[in-house]
Amino acid sequence: MKIANSLDSGDESFFHAQNEIMLHLNKRGIKCPVPVQNIYAKYHSIETLGESKHVVRLLEYIPGKVFHGVPHPDSLFYQAGQFIARIDSALKVSTNCAIMLTIQFSLQSVTKVVHRRLMTLSWFENAPKPVRSWFECDIDS
Repeated sequence: MKIANSLDSGDESFFHAQNEIMLHLNKRGIKCPVPVQNIYAKYHSIETLGESKHVVRLLEYIPGKVFHGVPHPDSLFYQAGQFIARIDSALKVSTNCAIMLTIQFSLQSVTKVVHRRLMTLSWFENAPKPVRSWFECDIDS
């Protein structure tokens, strides 16, 4: 079971797209966690935990070891590259608009990404105003 934090849970479409991507990859023979439908035939739900709302979903477990927990011979990097290429190819042939996400990196997006992550940290809310405003400013200014 995966419970998203309340900040990320504010963008339910992101989780819908993630679910669609995992299902799409799985249909093309790429081993990845697959979301499981709940009793309402949905792949995720919004649940209130405490005073905040969270996206909750169940993913099939894939046994194995995380990358940093195994030796790193050159062949492992080669296999990782092949796997990433298979994922890239599978996503390129998709015609489903929900999974045709384009994540473009630019210096303009850095402050948004950093700000979003920092807002999940309680210390950021108590940080001095100049520190907070630096992360909230537009990179072009």
